[in-house]
Amino acid sequence: MIRPRQVFLLAALILVGAITAADAQEPTKRFLGKLKVGQEVTLKEANGRYEIIVLKRLPLGHKIVGIGDDYIELLDVSGVTTTIIPVYSIRSITRLELPQK
Repeated sequence: MIRPRQVFLLAALILVGAITAADAQEPTKRFLGKLKVGQEVTLKEANGRYEIIVLKRLPLGHKIVGIGDDYIELLDVSGVTTTIIPVYSIRSITRLELPQK
C-alpha cells in the first residue's frame, strides 16, 4: 500500500530533479541569449578562442544561421563556408554600435 508520505517524497524528488536539470542549461542560454539568427557578426580568433563582435547596420564577415544550447553556427559573407563554434571556444561577445550621423 502506498502511503501519502511516500507520494510526497517521490513528488519532491521529481521536482528537485527537474529544477536541477533546468539550472544546468541556464548559463549557456544566457551567454548566447543576446544573439539572434540573421545577425551580422565578425569573428576574431586568438589561440583557438573566438571573440564574436555583433555589428549593427554594417554587414561584414559572417551571418548567424543557427544557435544551439552549446554551439553557434555561422555562414561566411560569400555564403560558401559554414562554421560551427562550440560555446567553450567563445571568449567573448561584443556589441559594437556605430554613432548616429
